Amino acid sequence: MSSPLPSSPNLIAYPIRANPQADDLPTESILSPSQLTFGGLCGICAGVFVKKGAKLVAFTLGAGYVLMQVSCRRRDVALAGPPSYSISDIE
Repeated sequence: MSSPLPSSPNLIAYPIRANPQADDLPTESILSPSQLTFGGLCGICAGVFVKKGAKLVAFTLGAGYVLMQVSCRRRDVALAGPPSYSISDIE
């Protein structure tokens, strides 16, 4: 009878146990405390800088809007809107 797995020199079969023993588990952790600390600090710094940048953009847009309103009020700048028509112009 043939094996359900193809025979290949690169294929390594590991036995599957219903009850793994302590020897079967890896002895080293893939998590490093120094890498976790560095990654956490980088994430916090990135969050702070994004928040500061968003505040700067919002302040700039708001200040520009307020300055445009002030200059329009003082008649320094005339904003041209769409032409306004009256009923007498249509007839």
